[in-house]
Amino acid sequence: MSQSLVFFDYVFNKSPLIQCIVNNEGKILEVNDSFCDFFEFSQDKIAQYLNDVLYDESLQALVASPYLYGESQNIYITYPREKYKTFEIKKTWLNRNTALFVFIEREIAESVFNDIKRNYEDLAMKEEELQHMVETLTIRNHELDKISNELKTRNFELDNFVYKASHDMRSPLMTTLGLIQLADMSKDESLARSYLPLIKERIQSLDKLVNTILDLANNQRKALQIQAISLDNIINYCIQNQSHAIYFKDIVFDVQIEPCLDLNSDEEKLKIILNNLIGNAIKYQRKAVNKKMVTITASKAGSNKIFISIEDNGIGVIHTDLEKVFDMFYRGNDICKGSGLGLYIVKQAVEKINGEIQLESVYGEGTKVTVILPDIAVRKKVLTQQIDERK
Repeated sequence: MSQSLVFFDYVFNKSPLIQCIVNNEGKILEVNDSFCDFFEFSQDKIAQYLNDVLYDESLQALVASPYLYGESQNIYITYPREKYKTFEIKKTWLNRNTALFVFIEREIAESVFNDIKRNYEDLAMKEEELQHMVETLTIRNHELDKISNELKTRNFELDNFVYKASHDMRSPLMTTLGLIQLADMSKDESLARSYLPLIKERIQSLDKLVNTILDLANNQRKALQIQAISLDNIINYCIQNQSHAIYFKDIVFDVQIEPCLDLNSDEEKLKIILNNLIGNAIKYQRKAVNKKMVTITASKAGSNKIFISIEDNGIGVIHTDLEKVFDMFYRGNDICKGSGLGLYIVKQAVEKINGEIQLESVYGEGTKVTVILPDIAVRKKVLTQQIDERK
């Protein structure tokens, strides 16, 4: 039996005082043993009206009296049974719908009733505390379930990452080793030298994968470093950073940035986001298109949000693949060989700085990615303190 039930049994059922609990319509909900003994009342009569058990006009008025929080009301009546007894009947509201009636013989001290009242108040408080504890535990359980599901997802991603990354790293290494063996076996020096560009290409591919993995690690572990960033400067920097790309010289860049538009955010993560998105817009162009376009716009909405969109007229994404584009190791096609980590890292970086990312695409026509970033206005002193605390 719970503590609350034991306590209720002690102060109500086993009490020598005549007690009953009545609803706001006057129906009896609970009676104790003393009530049953005195009024020759049995438990099967529960739900009768109190006025049917003991009719008295003043009692009828007391039963009908309105709710008064934290206050008691009382009357005096004389009940004939063998000898006349005068009772003080006290009514105390337990809540808006339920009241406690206690029948006290005149000679019983007022302190007895006050003790009972305090006991009921303590019981109500304990039940309220218990309810609060149950609600808190329910919330905690939901939080633990959420953490557990996130850990399962992370473990799955980690297993997948180890398998895929090791395969992707091994592939260029084995190709390079094979080319070196061919060069070593060749007696023709010019033929042997012809393998060098292929070896260089595979090493560059491996280096790119390693840098991508480093971006992923830094993105997840590094604390935010908030500073004022010129969007004009960083967007142009990221465009020029793609100058080695195959179609770069063939592309017309249309850059539309609001004048003097700055953003308080993490510069490193913003570079990761823009480099990957601009890189994809260049990489996934259609060969047959004469005028290859990449349109980049940046504007401010309200007082603390920046919208950056990158749109191309490239190959686009198949409609059925749109939900998977941000998954780890997703590769939409075999036109360009990549790690499949780019958009996954972009989404992680965007979420790290409390932003949002949206992707729209029509296969065969192009893709538009919109990044919505908050303008994080943080004082340097406060920021440094937060970073130190995270460390």
